[in-house]
Amino acid sequence: MVGAAPGLRHEAVGGGSGVPGDLDVEHPRHARLHTGPRFTPREVPGGDVQEFVAARFTGRHTNDWPCRGKVVIDLPARDVAPFVEDGVVEDLGPDKCSVEVGSWSWTALASLLGRLEADVHVLHPQELRLAFGELAQRFQRASDPGDRPD
Repeated sequence: MVGAAPGLRHEAVGGGSGVPGDLDVEHPRHARLHTGPRFTPREVPGGDVQEFVAARFTGRHTNDWPCRGKVVIDLPARDVAPFVEDGVVEDLGPDKCSVEVGSWSWTALASLLGRLEADVHVLHPQELRLAFGELAQRFQRASDPGDRPD
C-alpha cells in the first residue's frame, strides 16, 4: 500500500473505513470505532422528508406558512422558478406561469412576488390583493420627492 507505515495495512470494517492492522501479527486486532450513541429510527414528522427539510431551512417546524397565495405572473416558468424558493411554479404557456407560495405576512408575500418585475394577477386570497394595494400606496409615497422623514 502506497504511503502506509511499514508493517501496517488498512483493514476495512464497518462502512468501509480503514483501520490499521499489524502485518507482523497472524490475526491482526482491529480498533473498535466508537461512532456515538445508537438511536431508534422513527418516522419523519409530517411523513414527508422534503417538506420537513424545507421547513427546517426556513426556521419552522412545518412547511405551512401562515399566509399562502396563488398568482399568475406574466413571465415564463423557467424565469420565475429560480426565485420561488419553496413555492410551486406551474407553466401556463410561453409567457406566463402560476405561482403558489407562502410567507410570514401578506405584505411580505406581495413583496416577494413583486420583485419578479412583471405583472402579477392575484387568483387568491383577497388578503394578498389588499397587501399589493398597501404596497402600491407605500411605494407611491416613496416616489414623491416631497416625502421626507420628520
